Amino acid sequence: MYRVIGAASPSLTVGNNIASFVLLVMLVTSGFTIYRNNIPGWWIWVLWINPLAWGLRALAINEMQGDQWFKSAPPYQARGELVCVMEGVCVRGFV
Repeated sequence: MYRVIGAASPSLTVGNNIASFVLLVMLVTSGFTIYRNNIPGWWIWVLWINPLAWGLRALAINEMQGDQWFKSAPPYQARGELVCVMEGVCVRGFV
């Protein structure tokens, strides 16, 4: 992505400014700063094309599916699944 920005930019200064803005948008919409459930509907497409969001989701699902989280909680779900649902990272179907 940064190579595309660099190739399309007329100078190093313009490329750095554009890449900084793109990085800021990716960090804010990754699902860590603003949860997926709180991102406005017209911005949700940024979440789905954001590689940082996919990585964060994969790490959260991998961690919350560990053996230490499989103790039954009051709604009779694994605690890891409850945390993933609360954070906006759905375990079933990965979306």
